[in-house]
Amino acid sequence: MPGSALLRAIFPVLICLASMLWLIYGFLNVSVWLKGGLTIATCIAALSMASRRYRRQHPAKAQEENGIYPPEGFTGPVLLVCGDLSDGLFSDGPCRTTAQGCYLQVGAPESLRTFADRLLVNEPRMAGQLVVMFRVLLDMHEDEGRLRASLKALRQQVKQLKNFSGYTPPVVLVGEFSGPETPWIVVRGKTHLACTHDGSALTLDEWRRLPESVIRLPYLSQAMRLLRQGVMDELAKADRLCPPVLPFAVVLRSGAITSIAEGMWPQWIFRHSALLSPSQTVSYPPLWHFADPVLPLLAPFAMPLQGGNTGRRVVMVLLLCALAANGSVRHA
Repeated sequence: MPGSALLRAIFPVLICLASMLWLIYGFLNVSVWLKGGLTIATCIAALSMASRRYRRQHPAKAQEENGIYPPEGFTGPVLLVCGDLSDGLFSDGPCRTTAQGCYLQVGAPESLRTFADRLLVNEPRMAGQLVVMFRVLLDMHEDEGRLRASLKALRQQVKQLKNFSGYTPPVVLVGEFSGPETPWIVVRGKTHLACTHDGSALTLDEWRRLPESVIRLPYLSQAMRLLRQGVMDELAKADRLCPPVLPFAVVLRSGAITSIAEGMWPQWIFRHSALLSPSQTVSYPPLWHFADPVLPLLAPFAMPLQGGNTGRRVVMVLLLCALAANGSVRHA
């Protein structure tokens, strides 16, 4: 699709170039030589911008067949899943689409900006659909320093996404812990929901009153404490290069997942409650690991943008040219 990429690269630039030439030759009362110099400078700037836009778009087009993309025309939340993905979450493929959302496998947080760049080159309006989902398995983390470095990289990438697209994506924090199997617990502000296997949602107080919840509550409360102290506190730090990131929602559950004795979670829960992680593990199907209950909450906040940065910049240039022309007429 070289022709399509070329057209997308030059069309906004041509509109701006035409408006600038209209201003120069229609309204500026300056010498012919100055008009000629302004014309040459404007054309050089337009050529440079068109070339830069084409170079950004053309490689992405060339690699489109091998890339990971949501289905064509998809308008729901597009979740860029990064963090701990080594447990086979995407064993059925790097893209999972439901009626309420589309999960895309990104990998390391450091790849978020590059991954999103490729998506937005093809569909700039998707900037409003993007959601960053950071997945953390504290059973497998032995080094807290490495975890904090990963969280700092996440903050940097979210900042770059905002600078690139002009839109701050919601960040969803997902945690899985070894322990008695529980439903997904979704925490959004003051709302706490337990989303059971049959698709129904109970308030956390309602779920607590169920008989089978008695042995599960200590694990979940300690898991939430560890997420707050080990993950959310790091995300909330602010410095000159990395602004704080406040999660849109926190989603967690426990189950008989793989754990190592030196991991942060087994060490934490034994130290704070003398509880032990299950000695046996269960090979859950991939769907068990996807936090689908958070998708309905994301829907109102993750929709295609009306226009994008390019459209806004073109409108701004046109408006400035019109104001300059109006000022020139009044001055004359």
